[in-house]
Amino acid sequence: MNYRPSKISRVTLDADRIIGDGGTIVVFSILVANNTDCAASVEFQNIAGTAAFTITAAARDSFELEIEFVADGGLQIDSLSDANVIVSVFHSSVGA
Repeated sequence: MNYRPSKISRVTLDADRIIGDGGTIVVFSILVANNTDCAASVEFQNIAGTAAFTITAAARDSFELEIEFVADGGLQIDSLSDANVIVSVFHSSVGA
C-alpha cells in the first residue's frame, strides 16, 4: 500500500475501545505500553468482536508491532480494566 499514517489514536484500556469510529482504516503499527508490574496481553478484534491477534507487553515495558492491514469497520481493543496499559494505533483517516 505504501501510505503513511495520518492519525495516532492513543487509548487507555480501562474500557473497550474502537479505533476508527466504525469506519474503514488502514493500520500501520501498534504500540502497547505497559506501566504495570505484570505482563499485559491485549486482544485486538474485528468490529464483530472476533479475536484477530494478541500483543503481550512485559511488565513495565512496551511492545511495537509494525504491521499494515485494512480494518474494515474499525479496530476493536478489548478492555483490561486498567488505565495503566496504553495502546497507540498509527493509522489512516476513516475512509481509507
